[in-house]
Order: sequence, then C-alpha cells, then structure tokens
Amino acid sequence: MGMKFWINIAVFMMFVAGIPAGAQTKATVNAQWCKVSRPPQISITTDTDKINWVFNLSQSQLNNFNIDTVNPYERSIHTDVGGLMKGGISMTQTMKFNTITHKGLNQSCIFYDSVRVQFKIEPNIYIAREYPVGSCKHNAIKGHELKHINMDRQIVNKYAMMVGREIKTEIDKRTLYGPASASQLDNVQELMRSCMESILRSINKKMEEERRTKQQAIDNIKEYERVNNLCR
Repeated sequence: MGMKFWINIAVFMMFVAGIPAGAQTKATVNAQWCKVSRPPQISITTDTDKINWVFNLSQSQLNNFNIDTVNPYERSIHTDVGGLMKGGISMTQTMKFNTITHKGLNQSCIFYDSVRVQFKIEPNIYIAREYPVGSCKHNAIKGHELKHINMDRQIVNKYAMMVGREIKTEIDKRTLYGPASASQLDNVQELMRSCMESILRSINKKMEEERRTKQQAIDNIKEYERVNNLCR
C-alpha cells in the first residue's frame, strides 16, 4: 500500500509590454517617472479534489508496480499489494510583467504585474480487483489510501502558504527593476525570473523531504495489521 510521487516546476514568462532592462545608472536610479503603477497581484491556488480510482488490476499486477515505499516487514515475509497510490504534487508558476518607458531617455522600468502559483494533486489509487467494490477488504484498503491523500492535502496547504509568504517577501523587497536601457533586456529578465523560480525550488526541496517522511510513516506495521484485521 505504497505511493510514488513526482514534482514538476514549470516557469512561464508572459510579457504585458516590451521589457527593456539592465544595469541602473546613478543619474537615473531615483527617476520620478519610474514608479510602480499598482501593487503586484499574488495568487496561490490549490487543486486537490480529483482522485482517479482504478479497480481493474489484479493483485499480482500491483505487486509489479515500481513504488518507493519501504516495506516494514522483514524480507523473509511475503506480502502482496492490495492497494497503492501513485502520483505527486505539482507546482506551476506563471508570471506577468509590466513596463514604464521614458522615450526621451530611452530607458524603461519593469515590475511584476502578477505572480501565480498552482499546487495540484491528481493521484491514481489502485485497489486490487480481488477485493470488489463494497467488500470489507476493499473499504479497508480504500480507507488506508485516503490517509495518503489527506496527508498530501495537508502538505499542499502548508507549503502553498509558505510559497505565498516567500513570494510576497521577495516582491516587497524589490518590486521594481530599473531604470535600465533596452540593451540589458535579457539580464534583467533572467534575474526576475530566477528570483521567483529559486523560491519554488527551495520550498520544493523542503516539501519533498517532508512528504517522503510523512507518507512513509503511514505505511507502518501497526497500520498494515490494522487494515488486515478489519475483515477477519
């Protein structure tokens, strides 16, 4: 009754206007025209409701699944997999930017218009066909797998809040980039992108470690014996 997880980070850049950028000059660093027109919009959403239930595979087929759960029993004890979860937590980040351009100086300032992050789980839950829907064993296994799903939901909620706080802190620290010349577009574009991407990568690492530990903790001998004894 194990699980395998994956985490995907996708960063997409969407430009509302042309994006000149680059190194600031002392003469224009305090330019009055270079101001943020409105606060950036930060949106962190979660999607954890979709579950794909699969009941048409045999127990022997489930035994052959490649899962990363550590079997709590001794190697000498043969165990069969009656159910398992496969799937993971994905994080997708999108950003939009806005620019203010001073045509006379041929300089522009760029700022975050919006930063959006979506956390999503869409697990596949397998229960062996030897335990038909409605049977005691089916329901017992289903209850166990729902513990894995609920753990993912808790982790998603925790780390979604963490991402939101970290993004807001970064934007509060530096919302505006410039004034800068158009020739430095690529440098500033990469800087702003990497700032947001690094937040997700750092938090993703923490989330992955905690998820692995807590999901493995669910698959303990006491829990397995509880499930097995429900239908004696």
